[in-house]
Amino acid sequence: MNVTDSVTLSILWTRLQSVVDEAATVLMRTAFSTIVRESGDLTVLLTDPAGVTVAQTRKGVGSLGPAIGTSVRAVLAEFPLETWQPGDVVLTNDPWIAAGHTGDMVTVRPFFFGTRCLGFIAVAAHVPDIGGRLAPSNAREVYEEGIIFPPTHLFRADQAVQPIIKLIEKNVRVPDQVMGDILAQVSCARQCEMRLLQLMHEYKLDDLAPLFLAILERSEQAVRETIASLPDGRYPAQVVTDGFNTPLLIKVMITIAGEQMDVDYAGTSEQVAAGINSVLNYTRAYTFYTLKCVLDPHGPNNDGSMRPVTVSAPPGSLLNATFPAPVYARSQSGHYLGSVLMSALAPAAANRVIACCGSPSNRTVINGRRPDGKAYSFLMFTSGGFGARSNSDGLSCTPFPSNTGAAPVEVMERETGLVVLEKSLAPNSGGVGKFRGGLGMRLRVENPMAESVRLSIRMDRLDNGAAGIFGGGDGGFADLRLNDKQNVISPKGESEMKSGDIITVVTPGGGGYGKLTDRDPHLAAQDIAQGYTTAPGL
Repeated sequence: MNVTDSVTLSILWTRLQSVVDEAATVLMRTAFSTIVRESGDLTVLLTDPAGVTVAQTRKGVGSLGPAIGTSVRAVLAEFPLETWQPGDVVLTNDPWIAAGHTGDMVTVRPFFFGTRCLGFIAVAAHVPDIGGRLAPSNAREVYEEGIIFPPTHLFRADQAVQPIIKLIEKNVRVPDQVMGDILAQVSCARQCEMRLLQLMHEYKLDDLAPLFLAILERSEQAVRETIASLPDGRYPAQVVTDGFNTPLLIKVMITIAGEQMDVDYAGTSEQVAAGINSVLNYTRAYTFYTLKCVLDPHGPNNDGSMRPVTVSAPPGSLLNATFPAPVYARSQSGHYLGSVLMSALAPAAANRVIACCGSPSNRTVINGRRPDGKAYSFLMFTSGGFGARSNSDGLSCTPFPSNTGAAPVEVMERETGLVVLEKSLAPNSGGVGKFRGGLGMRLRVENPMAESVRLSIRMDRLDNGAAGIFGGGDGGFADLRLNDKQNVISPKGESEMKSGDIITVVTPGGGGYGKLTDRDPHLAAQDIAQGYTTAPGL
């Protein structure tokens, strides 16, 4: 069969995409934790035998793909291709070769056709606990952030390596949830392998290499054509983050030359003795994903689409932290990259970019015991507003560049015993403009139980709102209160909710696009009627 003609290639690409999407659904339906099951903090991807990513699921976190692809290549450097056998599974959560912090576990499984390895299925998911301090933002070294696994066999020929399972169970607070999620990753990869073999049988294929090559070449060409359509030049931008105790700077220079794009983060602040550092693997992943959304939002999300782009950051900087820097809260820096990259590209691609988003999203780990005495570890996601677009208002309570969702209120209450008193849109939080930024949210949670619960909070934009573009206004600030009092608990640290305490989280709004004077009066009136704003111009 000629897999490179346009019709056949389109059909087979759609089938490959459905294979990895179905595998991700299996993971979500079999996972033990709400982080995977409800919030979708996961990804599934398919690589060739060299670890080159060909397809990634559309479910879960699309921005993690480049980082997980790097994991496969790192695993292959440790365990060469010829050493693998059917049913092997290798895991790693080493931040420098995986998803950027110890909390994301990556499993890698080969798929064979007969005796030949045709590629790998990599699955990543955020585990509910990994030991160490409780999901810390304030660790001073990575050693405090939980147990680290270099590439390690979890299964050999479908037989579990029991000492590794016991080691994991002994080092985490909720072993049933953690191992349940990791084994769900293994089941997900098995499902993916089965569907791939069915696909090959149906189309009478004995090799996938020609198909993979054609997909990668088409993906690369699509991105090259878009880059070539943009004016050559150098496009700088910078953004100030809340940092850790003191503000930090992220600087970027994007250079466009023909079909190539170079992204350089020189001038960014140095790494700090707190967990908000990002490793280069994570920085590259969030850079590639943002640029993919700008340059080719509907094409395959694979390594081919990344080939026209190079990314660099100074070693020892906030975006290229060196071992043993703490990195658990790397999203508090890495999630700013969507904003700074969009701002840089605005002069060259005005209709392709959006205003800055109310990211990083707030992530609060809650650890305690339910009324029935069972221990839990729950990750509470609360998202800010999306930046406004060139033709419409930003989406409210929608994260970017990560797209993890919040578990339903009822699920959170069932899993933790806490009570959600309020979950509403935060009025006036979206930046004004011709198109308004998306609104943040207001969430109030009470601890009605006699026992205290522990909190580990990761929160930003309390001092630096999401910037608007082309005259649009900035989004509103985040806010954090305990019993209606500010500055009582740290936005990047560990604390507790005692019996009867109420925590209030307000997430930041997105920036506006264009001048407020150009806004349709009907839209402005509608904002007031729906309670999005309380007065014209807010």
